[in-house]
Amino acid sequence: MDLKKMLEDAFTGAGVVNIEKPELKECYIAYFDILGYKSQVAKDPQGTLDRVYNGFNFAKNRVGIFNGLLTSIFGNTSEVKRRVFSDNIVMAVSTEEATSQKIIFFLEQVRELQIQFMHQGFFVRGAVVKGDIAISDEFVFGEGLVRAVEMEEANRHPKIIIDKVVWDDIPKKPIRPHDEKLLKYLEFISTKKLSELAAEDPEEVVKAIKILPPIINSIFLDAAIYLPPLTGAEQARQDFVDAAIKYAENKEPTTDDLVNIYLMIQQYAGTALQMEERILAVKDADMIQLFQELVKSLVYMDADKVYCINYLWLFDPKSGLAVDSQEVIKKAEKEFGEKSIVADETKKLHSGFREQFLQENLVAHRKLVIELIEIACTLKGIDQSKLEDEAVKEKIDRRLSLQAKARWAKEYHNFVARENGFENLVITCKGKPNKKTSICIKPKGTSFEIKEN
Repeated sequence: MDLKKMLEDAFTGAGVVNIEKPELKECYIAYFDILGYKSQVAKDPQGTLDRVYNGFNFAKNRVGIFNGLLTSIFGNTSEVKRRVFSDNIVMAVSTEEATSQKIIFFLEQVRELQIQFMHQGFFVRGAVVKGDIAISDEFVFGEGLVRAVEMEEANRHPKIIIDKVVWDDIPKKPIRPHDEKLLKYLEFISTKKLSELAAEDPEEVVKAIKILPPIINSIFLDAAIYLPPLTGAEQARQDFVDAAIKYAENKEPTTDDLVNIYLMIQQYAGTALQMEERILAVKDADMIQLFQELVKSLVYMDADKVYCINYLWLFDPKSGLAVDSQEVIKKAEKEFGEKSIVADETKKLHSGFREQFLQENLVAHRKLVIELIEIACTLKGIDQSKLEDEAVKEKIDRRLSLQAKARWAKEYHNFVARENGFENLVITCKGKPNKKTSICIKPKGTSFEIKEN
């Protein structure tokens, strides 16, 4: 390259690409810290990285099965932004056009990430707040993040605290499943010919194609929960999702692609609107009980009267609904197709799926809690003849801090196990405090074997 040209470019800034200017937005923000990360990195750097990646990736995939499937393809205001740096994770979603679904979906993502990290052998600690943040590929900044960090640092236990402001935003009873404006728009598009709309406003065609497929898909999925035994859902078939993905994956859709998507929306819009009305017609008592079970599955109030993510619990969609599970499964297979996603999920929800996953979660969590107890409830490495030594005092403080974490995790674990009938997975261990250090010592011969129910 010509030296003169190179110097001119450097002086004038030619060829320099400026990063996008960040903007502060009000968001729900989750910030958390992976506990024990530094010691794990020191022992096995690549293995620790693999486990962090697996936890993050598994959670993202699990959450994306339904709620995020078409949302991530078409994009909308509910996009959750995530950033990982060292042992810290930040997640944020805009409060713009906030709905009960958006708040619950966000908390579900946080919960899923926490449970997946647990399966990778990590406890996490953090907070969920509401505040201003700018989050991009280059920046994570804002008063909301500062508050989340402060709450995380003040939190001694392996839990993700939910700030009262966020708790107050969670509706305590069900509201209309989908936004009235979007449903009106869906109704409008269902009767509007493509040629007419394209002639009036071509951009409106693109808007419909981006916005409506996730709405239709969401209604079909809601029907599987709110409308047992799924009567009258003949048009809600898997080919809708398959077709939407097929066209959406094409980064440069042709005119024919756009026409096909629009016609597909019209084909399913009428059925989706009918199903929406049926969802609203479900008995209020059943809906309220179902919704309360959903909130209960996400939020736990601990002994300190603090709201936190209920990461071990799993939502029970059958709560409050007196239905014949086998009949529901048969109807789902008949009306959606035996190999459809809706039929598959219905089988899981009505065939012990929740109990199976809950047991797997409790077994993995029990192992992690016991490991923490083994580390915390010992005097190993502490010289009791040098209790006035600052280094020894620091070790004792760290050990007592670990015990507080272990105590909280054990109490929470036992609460979930007992509430769900897994008495054999309850952790029973009562130690005695050492008089000199106050460290609670695990009694000799303590067995942590899983007993038969």
